[in-house]
Amino acid sequence: MAFNADMHRSYLSCLDEAELELLKAGTARCNNLEDESQLSASIFLLVRAGSLLRSLLTILVNGRLDAYEIVLRGFFEAWTLAFELRIKESQSKVAKWHKNPNKQGLADKPHIQKFLGLNGLPNFPLADPYDSMSAATHATKSAAKKSVCIASALYDPEAQASLDEAKNTYLTRAFPENMHRYIWTVVAEHPDLVSIGTNVSAMPKAMQFLMWMDRAKSQLDSQAAARTLPGSG
Repeated sequence: MAFNADMHRSYLSCLDEAELELLKAGTARCNNLEDESQLSASIFLLVRAGSLLRSLLTILVNGRLDAYEIVLRGFFEAWTLAFELRIKESQSKVAKWHKNPNKQGLADKPHIQKFLGLNGLPNFPLADPYDSMSAATHATKSAAKKSVCIASALYDPEAQASLDEAKNTYLTRAFPENMHRYIWTVVAEHPDLVSIGTNVSAMPKAMQFLMWMDRAKSQLDSQAAARTLPGSG
């Protein structure tokens, strides 16, 4: 699958719809996001996560893959903490987050994974993709080598072709997976989660995207299961 202008517009439309619903909820239910509630903390972080997804999309379209993992880690930090703070039993952490605006910025990922598993919710990967981004966010030799490769591709057609292939993979596989977990968290309702109350009828593109991703994941799971059956190989 090749990334194209229609996909780009579709991604942006999904992000627009989710962002607008979050801002509407913050205005109507959180006193313009000034009430320091559990809901307002979740909305603040989800708006940040959505904003960083927009930045990721711009970075990928422009082929600056060395910047991608740096912003991606910021997205993961915002998304995981937003999810944790939506869990009703996280009230004490919410209070600390509001009180100390420059602290309490990391989520308890095992706690989130346990919550997802106990409630039969999507098993979003949390540890591996996050941990693998650490080296790329600092001035390591491996990170610097990646920047050199990207800069050199401007003068090497063969390297540019490899970069374009990697860019397309990110845009058609990795980015949709991250947008899926983000939009799911915006619209999900569960007895043990603080309700955002998003109006899904006002999010037709985003809901269509969720259904498409769910079907795609279901097909991949079925194919994986078939490969494990006796005689399937």
